[in-house]
Amino acid sequence: MSDLNTQLQQQISTSPLAQCLLPAQSQLMAVALRCLEKGWYVFPLGERSKTPDGALAPNGFNSSSNDPNQIREWWTISPNANIGIDLGRSNLTVLDFDNGNPPVELELPKTLQVNTSRGTHVYLQGLSKQGDMHFNGVHVGEIKSVGGYVLSPFSGHPTGAVYSVAVQAAIAAIPEGLIDRLRPERRPSPTIKGEKIPRGSHDTELTRIAGKLRHDGLEENAIANALIEVCEKRCENYGSDYREMCEKIAKSVCRYPVGRDETINFSGVPVSTSSIPAINEPAGAQSKVEIVDEFSVDTIPAFQPHWVTGIYKKFVDVITRGTTMTPQFAFLAAKVVVGAKMAGKVKFENLDVEPRYYGAVIGETGSGKGEAWRRMMQILNAQGLLNGSSSGCDIKVINSADSGAGLKECFFDPPENQPVISYVDEVEGLGNKATATRNPAILDTMIELADSTTISRMLAKKRKTKDDARLAMFICGQDGDTYMKAFAGRTKLGMYDRLYPEYGVPVEAGELPPIHVADAYNLLKELNELDYSGVMTMSQDAKDAFNSFWDSQPKEVRTKARWKKNVMLDAYMATFGRGLKQVEADDMDIALQLFQRQLIIRKVCFRSEVPDKVGFYLGKIKDITNRMKKQLESGMAESEVALSRRDYETLTNAYRDNEEHLFEKAWMTHYRVHLVEVEIRKANGQKYKKFLPLAYD
Repeated sequence: MSDLNTQLQQQISTSPLAQCLLPAQSQLMAVALRCLEKGWYVFPLGERSKTPDGALAPNGFNSSSNDPNQIREWWTISPNANIGIDLGRSNLTVLDFDNGNPPVELELPKTLQVNTSRGTHVYLQGLSKQGDMHFNGVHVGEIKSVGGYVLSPFSGHPTGAVYSVAVQAAIAAIPEGLIDRLRPERRPSPTIKGEKIPRGSHDTELTRIAGKLRHDGLEENAIANALIEVCEKRCENYGSDYREMCEKIAKSVCRYPVGRDETINFSGVPVSTSSIPAINEPAGAQSKVEIVDEFSVDTIPAFQPHWVTGIYKKFVDVITRGTTMTPQFAFLAAKVVVGAKMAGKVKFENLDVEPRYYGAVIGETGSGKGEAWRRMMQILNAQGLLNGSSSGCDIKVINSADSGAGLKECFFDPPENQPVISYVDEVEGLGNKATATRNPAILDTMIELADSTTISRMLAKKRKTKDDARLAMFICGQDGDTYMKAFAGRTKLGMYDRLYPEYGVPVEAGELPPIHVADAYNLLKELNELDYSGVMTMSQDAKDAFNSFWDSQPKEVRTKARWKKNVMLDAYMATFGRGLKQVEADDMDIALQLFQRQLIIRKVCFRSEVPDKVGFYLGKIKDITNRMKKQLESGMAESEVALSRRDYETLTNAYRDNEEHLFEKAWMTHYRVHLVEVEIRKANGQKYKKFLPLAYD
């Protein structure tokens, strides 16, 4: 490695990047730390290698971190490890030119450029889809971004060359149209042939097809015509306004660049009504202002791996190792388990709550929420003890419950002194069980046990009471709407405040290797050996940080006593996971960052009070009408704002979820009082009946 260090010293002494990337130190650890200051996520590769270090970064670039402590640990163990930059998490696209400098004809902006062993890396800010790079019909390299990585400056190539800075400059944003110019010519995907699309799935399937066509390079008119043909040949019982629906979907997906289908969720039609041409205006007229929601899933901050410390990090590492799973659901599963073991045994200074989490994981199919819990069970089953009787971690786990009485009965089953974790694979199923005509006591019991540990039962005319019934939960749901419908009628009882939400998006399917028995056994052993006793305290620095943060929050946050307790509890949990008993400022900082992310998850997913399922749709319809009012106030033409009944049905997902009967009741309540029917004439002469908010409303 001595020759590499010599080259590294030479690069440092001659490169302008040294002033901003590397100080006097020459070690690769210092380079990695400077990469973090630039906002990049890095991970260790082998010495003079492009391959991730299997021991230090078992998940490849998915092991990347921006935690300085983690970086110091990695490069202390392997000081000569090359540095890999995780491009997706670093919000970078790198144009990897195979031979020499990029063509002058490309007119690239001034940006950071790095010499490789025989070519050039051009760094650009922003994300793209990875693929081959062509220019003037010739393959010139690769586009690297989401799902890929590159070697950092000053890393050593296997040939002995050191990656050196060719152009020192701030990283420029991706110029509009550049990536499209560098992609090979695309061929449209076949879409006309295929199975019939049943009613209720039209919007979802057509939007998926539109996303594929956009990925293949088609523009709006071509996508719309293709969707119309698909609708006519494959969709069953499509409505009379299908052409307008197809045009709207085409317009929506064309808001995204070509080739981005793998990083954009095309799971439904975006809430955009600007595709309706205005009366007496030429076709294609653009809206003046686009009204967007203040909070949407796009506003949820990314989960940061450095929030995961102590034993929680070990759980996450074991659960996600060798997979493409994201860490947040595994992290919450670990908190539910650790908290259940602590409940009733560990006390907290100036805090009268127990760490019995009602974890509510939110994500579409493919996000890994259920898989995180199933792999957690592989760990808890390491000794084959978690089988409905006494478990190796002194916890009973049940898969939901059929009734409130059945849930209570779990605590009376031997051994009676163990906490219970209820796993709910799909909250919609729980909501269906808990309807007024079936077993509403299920949710009532869950709400009761969120704060209480006392339950009673009658058996053979004898009443028996327990005061150590401790319940924790791990609940899965597709989206916030699913939770709102499942808990309809319970929101005023504080059900949402009791839920501890976590959010994730679908990930590319990868391998799911079984958890190694030895890893599971050792982790279970470490879990059981934690000190579940005593009173935990909080340092003055941590208290000051919390008080300063809480005093800065708006009144609607400060009045939520349960949220305040949850923040403090999270800080205690972070400390306990590290095997300590006093909360420090760093532990509090993690808790505060988690809470700020949860505030946005709550605003996105748990928007309003829901008295019942009809009330749920009524609330959604009101939201749409209010959005239309804002659009009119902003100056948009009435013809651009007006929506059909079918539009409302689609935007509320009633059509997708086959709940038109519930939507109908809500619609009849709303439109007679708040909407007026109008006739819209499109540029092609066709007329449509639509609705606008009443002027006085």
